[in-house]
Amino acid sequence: VRRSPTEAARWYRKAADQGRPEAQVNLALMYLKGEGAERSHSEAARWYHRAALLGHAGAQFSLGVMCDQGQGVKQSAAKAARWYLKAAEHGHTEAQMNLALMYVNGHGVKQSRIEAERWYRKAANQGNREAKLRLSQLTVGGRDDDCQSDSSSKENKWV
Repeated sequence: VRRSPTEAARWYRKAADQGRPEAQVNLALMYLKGEGAERSHSEAARWYHRAALLGHAGAQFSLGVMCDQGQGVKQSAAKAARWYLKAAEHGHTEAQMNLALMYVNGHGVKQSRIEAERWYRKAANQGNREAKLRLSQLTVGGRDDDCQSDSSSKENKWV
């Protein structure tokens, strides 16, 4: 059987148009990579959005990344945080990590050590090694490496 990305995209589109989130995600990936469909970040974002609205955690995470980076959509850290939150609530560890880091840095959300710890802990409880490391940095050192290192401002850095 010969593989045809164009044919795969055609079938994914049929399933995606019927509201199947896995097909919507696969079609979004094809647009991102330019395989079987012309490369288009905006089309990828559109299909991720449709799947994200149906509760697909991977799509919510991917849409968060696109919002954070301004790929195919207007850049918005606040929107990225909202999509990461939705995916994180579904147990998506990468979304939990990104959301925690946003809380560490106050990027798109109000800076909060408590929220950063919460999301790192959720990712760590799923076995994410980086989350375990960052959580230990927060709890032992009172901060994450990504935060300003001036010790005089340490007590004022976290909300």
